[in-house]
Amino acid sequence: MKSAIREHTAPLCPSAAVQRAVRFYDFAGFRVDTSRRCLLTDHGRIRLTARLFDLLVFLLRERHRAVSRAELLDALWPGVVVEDANLSVNISLLRKVLHRNDAGACYIETLPRVGYRFCADVVESLAEAGRSQGGPRWHACRSALEVPHALCSVGAGG
Repeated sequence: MKSAIREHTAPLCPSAAVQRAVRFYDFAGFRVDTSRRCLLTDHGRIRLTARLFDLLVFLLRERHRAVSRAELLDALWPGVVVEDANLSVNISLLRKVLHRNDAGACYIETLPRVGYRFCADVVESLAEAGRSQGGPRWHACRSALEVPHALCSVGAGG
C-alpha cells in the first residue's frame, strides 16, 4: 500500500492569508474576527488552535468553490511533511466545534473525490458593524467560552 505521507510546499502561508482585507465573517450565529484571530458566538469566544482557525478562514475565503485536499494541505502545512489523515482530523474537529451551536447544520460539505466546501451563508464585512436590534451580541475576543481541550489540542499538527 502506498504511504499516505506527502511533503507539501506552497507559497501561501496561513498566517499571511489571514491578513487580507476582510476582517469579519458572520454565519449561523458565529463571527470570525480575522485580525484578532478569534471565533465568537453570542455566548463568548471559542478558542481554536492556530491550525483550526486557519482552516476555518481558508474555507470561508474559498467558500464559492470546492477546495481539494491537496490544496488544503499545501495551505495549512506549507513545506512540512504531514500525513493526509491530519487534514481529516482537523476537518472533524472543526465540524465538532461548529456543530455545538446547531447540531443539524451543514457548515463543511465533503465532496467525494473532490474535496471540501464551506456551505453556510456567510456575510463579510471590513469593519465592526453596529449591533442591530435583535441581532447577535458579539462578545469581545478577550472573553472566553472554552472549547473542550480534546477538541482543540488533538495532535494533527495544529
